[in-house]
Amino acid sequence: MKRNLMRNFILFILILLCVSCNTQSDAVISKERYQELLKQSVMIIPDSLRTDEQRQLYVKLLDILVDNAYAEDNKIVLPVSRDYFVEQGVPDFYYDLLKYSLEETNACVEMWNKQDGVVTNADSLFRIYKEKYKAGARDSLLKNNDYCI
Repeated sequence: MKRNLMRNFILFILILLCVSCNTQSDAVISKERYQELLKQSVMIIPDSLRTDEQRQLYVKLLDILVDNAYAEDNKIVLPVSRDYFVEQGVPDFYYDLLKYSLEETNACVEMWNKQDGVVTNADSLFRIYKEKYKAGARDSLLKNNDYCI
């Protein structure tokens, strides 16, 4: 059960950072720019191939998300500035990646809720994932533990 929760957590983060729903949104950057930046990011490198430095950057990104984001009106909000990323030692282009991904994720949740008639509650999902991350997923990711893959 714990293993499934960890996999769900990683899946959620991947969806949050990588998924595109082909929706129209007022993104910080264009879809093309997002895809270009994503190729440069540590987010698409498999856990087993990340260097220690890349792993630490990956965890810093997740820390920023988990420590600062919250759900409001069934949308995930990240109220930090580009400067905050730099202060945390994260290249500023990750600000654009996360902001774009959040917009796409929020658009997807809204689309799913309209199409399926089943309400996806971003608040409860995000709260659960934050708890799991803080309860052990973070440490596992830092150690490159296969348990998290």
